[in-house]
Amino acid sequence: MRFAQRCRSLSTALLIASLLRLFYSACAALFSARLELDTAQVRSNHFTDNLIPQSDIVRYGLLGVWERFDTLWYIHMAATGYDRPETVVFPPLYPLLIRFAALFTGTPLVAALVVSSLASFFLFWAFHRLAVLELPPEIARRALLFYAVWPAAFIFFAGYPDSLTIALMLWALVFARSEHWWAAGVCGLLAGLTKAVGLLIVVPLVVIALRKRCWRAVPILLSAAGYPLYAAWLFFTDRMLPAESYARFWGTVIAPPWETVSFSVRNALAGSGAARLQLPAGLLTAALALWKRPRPEYTLYVLAVLMFVLTKKSDPSQHQLARYLLILFPAPLHLAVFLQDKAVVLAALLTLLSVNLVFFWGYLNWSLIA
Repeated sequence: MRFAQRCRSLSTALLIASLLRLFYSACAALFSARLELDTAQVRSNHFTDNLIPQSDIVRYGLLGVWERFDTLWYIHMAATGYDRPETVVFPPLYPLLIRFAALFTGTPLVAALVVSSLASFFLFWAFHRLAVLELPPEIARRALLFYAVWPAAFIFFAGYPDSLTIALMLWALVFARSEHWWAAGVCGLLAGLTKAVGLLIVVPLVVIALRKRCWRAVPILLSAAGYPLYAAWLFFTDRMLPAESYARFWGTVIAPPWETVSFSVRNALAGSGAARLQLPAGLLTAALALWKRPRPEYTLYVLAVLMFVLTKKSDPSQHQLARYLLILFPAPLHLAVFLQDKAVVLAALLTLLSVNLVFFWGYLNWSLIA
C-alpha cells in the first residue's frame, strides 16, 4: 500500500507539473503580443542589451517573455561565475545547474527553465508525500491543487531558484519523517546552497529528531551548514559578503519586523495594480500557515520564515512578498482542510489562480518586481 501511494504521489505530481509547464508557457505566449513594455523600466535592469526582441514573435513568445529580472543574473552567473559584487547575494547551486543543463539544451535560458520545471515536479511530489501523511487522499490532492496555483506560484516555472529551494526543503522533511537522516541533512544542505532561506529547514528537522529521540539523527545538522559554508567561501576568497552587497546594490537592509511591516503597508497603499495585492496575499498565506495549531515543527518553521522575511527591508518594499511566502507550504494544507464544499473549493481555486495570473502579468510586463 505504501509503495502504491508513493506511485500515486509521483504520477499526480508529474501530471500537475507537466500541465502547468504547458499552461504557463501558453499563457506567456498569448500575453506576449499584448505586452506594452516601458523601455526605460526594462533598461533599468541589468543584462538587458541582448534580450530577444518582441519583433521576433515566435522566439519572444516562447522564450523572450521569460528573460526577466533575476533570471538574467542567474544566466550571467552560469556563464561567468561571481565576477561582480552584486552576484554574491545569489548562492551557487542554481546557476551551477543551469551551466550543467546548458550542455544539453544549448542555451542557458532554456536550461534555467528546464531546471525549474524539473524542480517543480520534485516540489509537488514531496508536497503530496507530506500531505498524505497528514490528510486523507482527497484532501491531500486538494492541497496540492491549491499550492500549484497559489498567488505567485508561476515563479516555480520561471528561471528562478524558488522551486528548487522548496523542493529540497520538502524532501528533507520527507526523509526526516521516514528517518533517513543523512538524506534529510544533504537535502537541507543543498537548500541552503540555493537560497539563504533554505537553511531554515533545520528548525523543523530538529523538532522531528527530538520527538523521535534518535541519536542517529545528528546528520540533519548538515541542513544548517549550506549557507554558512557559502558565506565562508566568499570570505576566504576575499569577496563581498551578501549583507554588504544587499545594502549597497539591492536596496535591502536588516530592520526590525515592525519597521518593515509599517514600511510595507505604506508602500502598498501608495502602490497600484498587482503591487497592492502583495500585502493581502502575504497576510493570507501567513494566517493560513499558522491556522488551527499545526504540527509543532510547522509552527516553529513558519515563525522562523516570517522572522526571516520581515527583517529584510527593501525599497521598493515587499514587492516580492507573495513570492517569498510561497515557502510557507502549510498554508495550502490548512486551506484544503478548511474548505470542504466542492463549489467553495472551485471558487477558491479560481480566485487563487486569478491572483496568480495577475502577478504573472506584472512579471511579464516588467511592472512587478519578482
